[in-house]
Amino acid sequence: DKFKKAEPLPYPSRYGTLVVLFLTYPTVMPIKPAAFKALRQTKKRTARNTKIRSDLEALVRRVRKTAGSDAAKAADWFRQTVKAIDRAVQRGVLKKNTAARTKSRLAKLIKSAAKR
Repeated sequence: DKFKKAEPLPYPSRYGTLVVLFLTYPTVMPIKPAAFKALRQTKKRTARNTKIRSDLEALVRRVRKTAGSDAAKAADWFRQTVKAIDRAVQRGVLKKNTAARTKSRLAKLIKSAAKR
């Protein structure tokens, strides 16, 4: 019973099923209005944070990519990336130390690219 694939029910159910590695786990929908609202808010926040995080990763990749070829352009991208990282920290998407570590590594990369 535990190892079979989840099949759709012939009738509507307020319990969904989440299939992970061929195991089925019931996902219970909230009952109280406050819990529904909390779920809505969580979904919105998760989507927003995922977008911010993926945009940051793209900026960091761009800095690393351009550092190899064009130091001036990489420095410009670095400034934009630092702004975005600081904004993400303010919004609570990134932790302070993670941001500091990322900025430090990028600054080190930019500095070595400028020397070349």
